[in-house]
Amino acid sequence: MGLLFQSDKRMSTSSQTGKKVFEVNQQQFQGGLLDKTLQYEMEVTLLGQSNNTDFGYEIDRRNLLIDNEEPNTVFEQLAFECGKAIFPLRFTIDKNGVIKQLYEYPKVVERWLVIKEQLLNYYEGDMAVNYIKCTDQNLKNMDTIKQLIKNQLFVYFFFNPLQNTVTEPLVWKTAPFMDFEGNITMLKATDSEGSGELVLQSDSPFININAKYTFDEKNKSIDSCNASIVQDNDSEIKLSFIAKQVEVLSN
Repeated sequence: MGLLFQSDKRMSTSSQTGKKVFEVNQQQFQGGLLDKTLQYEMEVTLLGQSNNTDFGYEIDRRNLLIDNEEPNTVFEQLAFECGKAIFPLRFTIDKNGVIKQLYEYPKVVERWLVIKEQLLNYYEGDMAVNYIKCTDQNLKNMDTIKQLIKNQLFVYFFFNPLQNTVTEPLVWKTAPFMDFEGNITMLKATDSEGSGELVLQSDSPFININAKYTFDEKNKSIDSCNASIVQDNDSEIKLSFIAKQVEVLSN
């Protein structure tokens, strides 16, 4: 069965579709000290399932705060405005967390063209203009957008474990922001057996990744996550998200 993403239609599917809004908290540590905190809401809509491995989703980020404040420096505001072009975004993703196809991509480009004109009329200086031009190049390349989305830490942890039943080790791809490149084997922690949680740990000498998930059994979806990435002794990223709003959709 093909995915139907035209207009606002959802695909006809036997799988249950639904929408969740997550509160997300992301912290960056350097040398053991907190460097920056990002807070935002991520709306995730399961549009349906096309086959045994691929799922259709729409994601939308909103209400971004940096260190508990709205973006207030010139480049924080510029980055925030540029990021608006990406969301909302519809795509299919396989069971390994790989984005297979983007849908309604012309809408992304259309949004960006409007935003770009506004930004070029507002910002001055080589650094700002170069940032806008770089964003322009990125958003006009579909493969680059896939990388940008995968670079979102929420996306990395949310879409890798599409199912909470792990019968064999999972293989995750590294995100673009990681120094380490290559596949990462994620093992299920033995102390999570029978706890109702899924605890995954990386089996790698190069990077330490931990992720603890809880699930909404009724709606068959992720309910919360606490995760961390440690690349060396001086750099750590922590992410947590929890569902604050759930809506079951009818096809």
